[in-house]
Amino acid sequence: MLEDETNRFIQFDVPLVHQQGVVMRVVVLDPARTFTGVYTLMALLFVVLVMGLLLFMMHCWLTRQWRGMERLEKRAEAILARYFRSDFVVLLPHRSLKEANSIADQLINAVDSLPPMRMVNRDDLIHIRIST
Repeated sequence: MLEDETNRFIQFDVPLVHQQGVVMRVVVLDPARTFTGVYTLMALLFVVLVMGLLLFMMHCWLTRQWRGMERLEKRAEAILARYFRSDFVVLLPHRSLKEANSIADQLINAVDSLPPMRMVNRDDLIHIRIST
């Protein structure tokens, strides 16, 4: 079997020190001569390109996430907190009533853009209270 493809293998004999006259034959598959086919090289190139693309996409996603975290840390103008189970509270300190109304309108528009749900009444989906 090895004699048919002699150019793909490296073969060398190592004499054993403790047993005189005995030789250990080592046959190694030569990667430089094995992966020379066009299809094999194209497959390896494709794998490298896919991995590079995945790494690039992951880098971009992590960069966007990191920028978002930095924005959250530097801006404490609004606080979102869970009040109870599915009840959330948005606290807007140091805002005027006009700005709070504008933000409430944006929240209503965002909820209205959600797709309809069977089990939830649209009128009971969001309740907004503004107090100064």
